[in-house]
Amino acid sequence: MQKEKLLKEFYEQDEIGKEMILEKLIFCHFSDEQNFENYFKIEELGERELFCLIGLLYHQDCFFMISDIINRHESRFLSHRDSLLKEIDFSERFHSRLARLNSITKN
Repeated sequence: MQKEKLLKEFYEQDEIGKEMILEKLIFCHFSDEQNFENYFKIEELGERELFCLIGLLYHQDCFFMISDIINRHESRFLSHRDSLLKEIDFSERFHSRLARLNSITKN
């Protein structure tokens, strides 16, 4: 995508849309080839690769992308729901964003 087209798309978005674009840019910049490719084949990933991908997204503050993965692939997390949430030390920023996202999607 060319820079001009990307900027145009960015400014046409609402705040959440802008956040998603920024997270995708961060992901494209900081992910290695394996994690980048894994993002497009989540259904095929083993548990380790899936959690490595989520770990990378978490460390880059890509919280909307994590939420999207968990929502789109909920069945992958059902058996880990309790342990996953207990083991990951979510920051206060993550909790506030998740609350904000939930309040927006419920309206």
